[in-house]
Amino acid sequence: MYCFEEEAFKIKASDKLDLMIARFMASMMMHINVEKDVRSGITMMKYAVNHEDNLTNVYPPFIIAFLLATVALIVEFNVMVILSSMTDILNVTMKYVSLAAIVNIPKFYYGSLVEHKIQKLIAGGVTLKVTNYRH
Repeated sequence: MYCFEEEAFKIKASDKLDLMIARFMASMMMHINVEKDVRSGITMMKYAVNHEDNLTNVYPPFIIAFLLATVALIVEFNVMVILSSMTDILNVTMKYVSLAAIVNIPKFYYGSLVEHKIQKLIAGGVTLKVTNYRH
């Protein structure tokens, strides 16, 4: 609600080329960073729908995958809004770095799992069998 209530928060078009390039580059880098999560979510949703006979309940994996893709898109949109409100290159760079770190928190958490049973499954090479090829 900060953006609606705070007077200092305004999305401003820039007339400086260097600021436009910085905003564009930060937005593109965030898109590349978030695109993997969106792609994973869509792939997991497709797997859940196409392989409902392999799952006891299709809804939880589908909803988790949907939330993964949706949250990634919302984060990317929010980053573009926040970067559009910055008026100098240093702020754009600092905000991008901090927001990129926030986006990667789930990856940091997953990387910190030690001796968890899901790690044993992944290390063992468990793969999901694709039996239905629908477009």
